Amino acid sequence: MLEGSPRESHESSAAAKWVVGLAFVIFLSSVRWEVPSGIGGQERTLRYASVVQGDIVRGITAAGTLEAVDTVEISSQLSGQIAKVMADHNSMVREGDPLAALDSATYEASVQEAKAALKVAEAELEDARAAIEGVQVRYDEALRDFEAKSSLSRGGATSPREVDRARAAAQALAAELASTKAREQVRSAQTVAARAALTRAEIDLRRTVIRSPINGIVIRRSVELGQTVASSFQAPTLFTLARDLADMRVNASVNEADIGSVQVGQRTTFAVDAYPGRSFGGRVLEIRKAPHPVQNVVTYTVIASALNPDGLLLPGMTADLQIVIQEHHDVMVVPNAALSFDRASGGRGRSVEPGKGVLWVLTQSGGLAETTVSLGASSDSLTEIVSPDLRLGEQVALGYRD
Repeated sequence: MLEGSPRESHESSAAAKWVVGLAFVIFLSSVRWEVPSGIGGQERTLRYASVVQGDIVRGITAAGTLEAVDTVEISSQLSGQIAKVMADHNSMVREGDPLAALDSATYEASVQEAKAALKVAEAELEDARAAIEGVQVRYDEALRDFEAKSSLSRGGATSPREVDRARAAAQALAAELASTKAREQVRSAQTVAARAALTRAEIDLRRTVIRSPINGIVIRRSVELGQTVASSFQAPTLFTLARDLADMRVNASVNEADIGSVQVGQRTTFAVDAYPGRSFGGRVLEIRKAPHPVQNVVTYTVIASALNPDGLLLPGMTADLQIVIQEHHDVMVVPNAALSFDRASGGRGRSVEPGKGVLWVLTQSGGLAETTVSLGASSDSLTEIVSPDLRLGEQVALGYRD
């Protein structure tokens, strides 16, 4: 047991930490075993701590998983055998870069077939247009012949029968002209269909090369050279791409008892098992409304940002997330143990009105003075003192040694 006058006050200022042990270490440096001069009995075994300036940080914890901001699963729109694989795990790709290619022989043949069909359709269309011109000429001639014979018939120069024959010939050619034009429309439609079939075949040929739709990194490759890919409603995933791992997200599950304290924009910190003792920061970005009940426990999904400029964080890592719901910086604080101690009741704290607390302050004469103080924010280990009756550097009793 140490004896002598009280030691000088020790002031410390530390950044807000979530690890309770660190806050305990800060105040452990200011805790001392005190034997006031001339005081005997229980007072000789009291522990003391200095009133210091510090930070109060209170929050809630949640378990989460690290995810990329945008993750894209890439499948094949066609069926075939993988002929080339141009990207691997961790490959950096840009939009449009080839990832893999199917055997394109069948699709190349389809393109050639479609080109030939288009040429046939175009030739038939030209033939139909030429037929229209021929029938149009004959119809115009028959129409003029009918008009001429009709004029002669009114003067008695030709018989009505000749007029009727001319009329019938003109009408027959008019019908033939209409039929020829209809065939031309059919040939035109067939040409459009053939051109569309060629376009579709060319698109399928281009799709034999599977390309990246985004700028990013390949985080999973699930295809091998020679593998047969079957296109269907549930086509297998060949590649999984992440847009940018420098900016990630923490997908956390927050208990329903804590979700009311969470707000968008609150500061967060989290740790991962891969880097013990290292803390990463972020902000709450989104609070999703859908509940997730599991075995009568309801949680809500909270999305927090996770900056990853050094590339240390990887998708799928488990994150121990802390959401800061209250923080006060550079305020006067004491350990919570000092508010639980009551010398008059043998060391056990006593009830006081809400927002108030009782501290036993070491006086200059070596005795203890009971002081009622107003309390502010509190954390797991510290409480803010907002009362002017206490000053920085004063010693407060924490409890008995035994």
